[in-house]
Amino acid sequence: MALNLKAAGKRLALLRRMPSAAFLLQAGACSVVAWSLWHGSLSAPAEPVADSPAPAADGTPGAAPAPAAAAAKPAAVLAATTPLADAQLALSAIDVIVTRNDTLDRIFRRLKLSLADLASMRSLPGVKASLDSLRPGERLHLWHKDGQLFRLERRLNESQTLKVSRDGDQLKADVLQNALDTRPRTVRGTIDSSLFEAVENAGAHDQTAVALADIFAWDIDFVLDVRPGDTFAVT
Repeated sequence: MALNLKAAGKRLALLRRMPSAAFLLQAGACSVVAWSLWHGSLSAPAEPVADSPAPAADGTPGAAPAPAAAAAKPAAVLAATTPLADAQLALSAIDVIVTRNDTLDRIFRRLKLSLADLASMRSLPGVKASLDSLRPGERLHLWHKDGQLFRLERRLNESQTLKVSRDGDQLKADVLQNALDTRPRTVRGTIDSSLFEAVENAGAHDQTAVALADIFAWDIDFVLDVRPGDTFAVT
């Protein structure tokens, strides 16, 4: 009986030294997880990281960024809120120097402008005569878009400029008054052969000689009465 108790005590001590079933199960589970992580079959879910707003210039935290859906504005809304660009911003401007025997018809054909616009412009009241008398050396200003005339300007004289412009589908003409700067000028000269030659030598226009002849027509015959050495002064 004593030997049996002693043998039973040794078996009990041996059982206490052996690991329990729960410990073995827990150890096995840990081994499986470690093996999976090592071979990449398991990965921890990534936590979404919110973009931190950039601080403002004064150091205060910036506002949170707006959602992407709110930032994207529909194209239709953009088209409705954007003002229409001025059509004249896309026009092509041309300066034409009139040459000998040039006509508007030749100029329009050379520049490939609409001949229908030329006909409509010439049909405007009082415009035909102002467009047919082109002078070599003068400058014409034209604005067009794809050959369609939108504007034409021609300086008629020192004080007037003809302006033809497009109003919708029609062309209209206006005569603009040029701003003049009037300054008094005195011209002096000596007559050697004729008044006209003396006025020209003094740097004045022929119209000045004509005006002098008209003013003094009742007192002086500028053909028969003028003698070499006669002088004049006109302001």
